Amino acid sequence: MASLVLLLEDRPRQIFPLARTRVSVGRNFDSLVRPPCESVSRNHATIIFDGTDYILEDHESLNGTFVNDAPVRRHVLQQHDIVRFGSCTFMFDLHGAVKGPASTEVLVPPRRAGVVKEIPITHTMRVMPVRPVRMVLSPGGLLSKPDQDAPPLTIR
Repeated sequence: MASLVLLLEDRPRQIFPLARTRVSVGRNFDSLVRPPCESVSRNHATIIFDGTDYILEDHESLNGTFVNDAPVRRHVLQQHDIVRFGSCTFMFDLHGAVKGPASTEVLVPPRRAGVVKEIPITHTMRVMPVRPVRMVLSPGGLLSKPDQDAPPLTIR
């Protein structure tokens, strides 16, 4: 099941499953996704599942809806899209976030060279053992360096 994963450093991870064909996003009491940010409108957006795609529709919110830092009114969500409602940031997980080993981190390679996005979420790891790795992104590509002090890292 698809979900939105809240990405706020000062809060525990929250996963919002997209379990219905229409999921409302906003501060209204009846919204299924209620981001903990004051910049989110009461009726900010809706995510619609049409049987194939998850479509994000902004409701002309005051602080806007963004996907991968671009403002959107209507957008078909893709795996690992970074969705921002006002100042509240989420990652769209098409396959549903699953709890994994403690301290597992996901680093999403950027779409533009020179920009690093590190996103902490948990995910089930199919290959064991996991060794600590620090990943470095450069304009030329992805480089990895073993580092005993680094937390485990999963690359998607």
